[in-house]
Amino acid sequence: MKLFCVALSLSLGAALFSCTSSSTKELNPVANQDAYPKPPIAPKKPQSFTEHGYQRVDDFSG
Repeated sequence: MKLFCVALSLSLGAALFSCTSSSTKELNPVANQDAYPKPPIAPKKPQSFTEHGYQRVDDFSG
């Protein structure tokens, strides 16, 4: 029984290793930052609010 477990674990390990070999490089190429689109930039529209005696400015409200 112990020999069967060892053989089974070796065959499973070999199967997993063969699945993760060189095909990973072809499917997931490393891209640099220029390959991605630029994120959107929200325009600043500052508004001033006074609540409970405190004034705050929210640049991105509305």
